[in-house]
Amino acid sequence: MSRFGFVGGTYISQSVNADAQECINWYVENVESGDGKSARVLYPTPGLSVFGAAAGLNQVRGLWTINGRTFAVIDAQLYEVLGNGNLNALGGVNNDGNPVSMVASPQQLLIASGGLLYVYFLQAVTISGVLNPAGTFTPIPAATFPSPVPQVTYDDGFFVALVSSSEKYFVSNLFDATTWQAIQSTTINTFPDNVVSMLPAFRQIWLFGQKQTEVDYDAGNLFPFSPVPGGFMEQGCGAQFATVLLDNAPMWIGARNDQGNAVAWRANGYQPVRISTHAVETAWQSYQTIADARAFAYQDQGHSFWVINFPSAQATWVYDPATGLWHRRGYWNAQQGVYQAALPQCHTFNFGKHLVGDRQSGKIYQMSIPTMTGGGWNFVTDNGNPIRRLRRAPHISSENEWIRHSYLWVDVESGVSPQPPLRDGANNPRDPMLTLRYSDDGGHTWSMGRDMGFGQAGKYKTRAKWNQLGRSRDRVYELTCADPVPCRIIDAYLKAKGKTSRFETQERLPKQMSKVA
Repeated sequence: MSRFGFVGGTYISQSVNADAQECINWYVENVESGDGKSARVLYPTPGLSVFGAAAGLNQVRGLWTINGRTFAVIDAQLYEVLGNGNLNALGGVNNDGNPVSMVASPQQLLIASGGLLYVYFLQAVTISGVLNPAGTFTPIPAATFPSPVPQVTYDDGFFVALVSSSEKYFVSNLFDATTWQAIQSTTINTFPDNVVSMLPAFRQIWLFGQKQTEVDYDAGNLFPFSPVPGGFMEQGCGAQFATVLLDNAPMWIGARNDQGNAVAWRANGYQPVRISTHAVETAWQSYQTIADARAFAYQDQGHSFWVINFPSAQATWVYDPATGLWHRRGYWNAQQGVYQAALPQCHTFNFGKHLVGDRQSGKIYQMSIPTMTGGGWNFVTDNGNPIRRLRRAPHISSENEWIRHSYLWVDVESGVSPQPPLRDGANNPRDPMLTLRYSDDGGHTWSMGRDMGFGQAGKYKTRAKWNQLGRSRDRVYELTCADPVPCRIIDAYLKAKGKTSRFETQERLPKQMSKVA
């Protein structure tokens, strides 16, 4: 019985005969103690439960939290989201179907929506002798800027507005998002392309062109911002709404340039470092466009996640800096039998909860790893829709010799079924199920699925073991689980034998190391 690297991320090579690994709705965690049963495990991605909703609307376009207050733009309306999930409408905004950009000072919230700007006063502010009470909602005239404004940010007391299809950005009066002067603007001249995206980081403004990137800082001049000496990078951005600050570093998707496109970058200081893999890049470059990507970052259980939705491709990719691995997430469309892009497309944290906005309704969800209350599991579905989790393991091959597979044992945490138990079609109590299938032609075609239960509540010794699996020169195993339980995979073990190779019992690494010592 041998381990064969069952736990891992997504890596589908150009040829699935080379590598066909897939990981959907599970993520990898390294066991940091060094003494665990396995070096790394698969944990289920979070589930969703409705926190608040605006009925009959199409998408949550943005979320923002400032001083314990959370705001949402749903379709063409700005709301405040209260701690009990209620939504208070504050004012109408332009809706172009794209994500909104929101930033705030302690006094004002600035929203860029559909190319137009709006200010909501969080506190009473007197501007030019006029008192603006808390709760005032003020549109900024479109003529203030030469073209639409897709993104805004805030730095050192100044609000900053990026002008679309240009190299220009504007800076507001100090602590005043309602006043923008023509002289308080600048044109980027370090690269010839338009500025695609803007990201605040480290009291700086990162300005991404298609091929290059400039970083500006508050230099204290009449026009406050100037380029950072040495803050120039020969990599640009191809997805305006996919830039994030995560794990203390800017991350972005590279644009089409003279060498190519669709590479994920992470800044190390002012040096771009490639974090995507050839498999990720092959997938992204197959999409009709990457420009519509929408991303958010969040931290949970010590992991930082960069979640990227590709709406036109109906795909969601996630990068975890803790492991350096990519996995995918997806909403399971059971009627069509396909994965679609995951529901969350924006995020904030407030009220002790991860709150995310739905890409296809006016719902704001609480997002959480599975939790048990009163014998039942919460956050094990996408608001009632099954979360179908899939892991496709590495190839099992030894010089293309015949290998006879005696059994496969998946070490899953058993006995975690809810109380009352799950029911089958005849309303009888049943185990939660794992489904195994395999491919003997490199991952092109697949066997029928074989179900295996892994224990009703309290049956902690139940083993998920498949016997008499035949023989193959090259095999890929695939495991799925769609039941509403926290399906946690510790490892998998294979008992198999070939002409010159045997998959025998292996000792844990600490035991092997002690022998060497």
